[in-house]
Amino acid sequence: MLQSETTELLAKNQFAEAAKRIEEHGKTNRRDHPWVMRWVLQLTCRLVKEDKAPQAFQFVSSLENPLWREAAFQIAAALCVRRGLAGYAWQFAQESRLSATEEVALLHGLVVALAEKRE
Repeated sequence: MLQSETTELLAKNQFAEAAKRIEEHGKTNRRDHPWVMRWVLQLTCRLVKEDKAPQAFQFVSSLENPLWREAAFQIAAALCVRRGLAGYAWQFAQESRLSATEEVALLHGLVVALAEKRE
């Protein structure tokens, strides 16, 4: 149910509502935490793969859980590089007020993907 509901919300660009539903599920179902984090990462990747990088970063920014945010920022940035959308990730890093660890995670994703691309 969470999967279909959040997929539908993201399709309607209701990022904050999708994040809220994910957070609520994570709080009431502690045993699902690893699964929920994987779902966050899948949704983030799906948005980037659909060439919706700005929306992916907006969705991730709507999450409250800092660990989920850091992991999602990192993977979104890396995937942006691989898809030729690195400019979105860089611009987001420059314009957003991320915590230090979130910024490091995002920039780490950029740098690692750029280094892999050069090889």
